Amino acid sequence: METKFLWFVVLIVLVVAAFVVYINQPRDYPAEIYHNHADFAVYLNGTMHNFSQEKYMSSENVSLSHDVHMHSMDGGIVHMHAAGTKMKDFFQSIGMNFTSDCFVLDDGQSFCSNAKNKLLFYVNGRQNYDYGQYEPKDLDRLLISYGDGDVQAQLESVSDTACIYSLKCPERGTPPDESCSSTKNCFV
Repeated sequence: METKFLWFVVLIVLVVAAFVVYINQPRDYPAEIYHNHADFAVYLNGTMHNFSQEKYMSSENVSLSHDVHMHSMDGGIVHMHAAGTKMKDFFQSIGMNFTSDCFVLDDGQSFCSNAKNKLLFYVNGRQNYDYGQYEPKDLDRLLISYGDGDVQAQLESVSDTACIYSLKCPERGTPPDESCSSTKNCFV
C-alpha cells in the first residue's frame, strides 16, 4: 500500500513539474500573424483629441497592451494583434473608457450624451451603434464625435494611412521601422 502511495506522489510531482516547464517555454508565434490596422479620430466639442503623445504609445520599453496599441508616435493608427479586440479594449489600455453613452478621457473628463450633445460613432463613414463593443477590421476608418462640430468635415479628416502599415498600398510608401509589421509579430 505504501508503494502505491509513493508512486502516486511521484506521478503527481512529475505532472506538476512538466506543467511548470511547459508554461515557462518560449512560444513560437503562428505562421499567420494577426496584425490589422485602423485609422481613427476623436472629436470632443469640435476639437480633435491629440493621441500623438508619448503617454499613449507602446514601445519596446513600455507595453500598454500587446493586443491593441499605438506606436511610432502616430496617434491616428490603431494596431491590433488579437482577433476579437474591441474599441473599449483599446481605450482602456490608454486609461480611457468608451461606451454607448460616454467617452471618458484619461484625466477623468467625461463626454456623455444628454439633451444637448450626443456621442456619435462612425465606421467607414456610416453611423455605428456598437460603440466600445465594435471590433475594428483592417483598414477601417473610425470616428468618435461628441458635441459641436461639422461631422462631415470630421469624417473627411480621418486619415487613410492604415493601408501603409498593413502593406496594402505599397504605392504610398512603406511603414516606419517597427518591432512588428504585417509579416512579423509585434513584441510591443
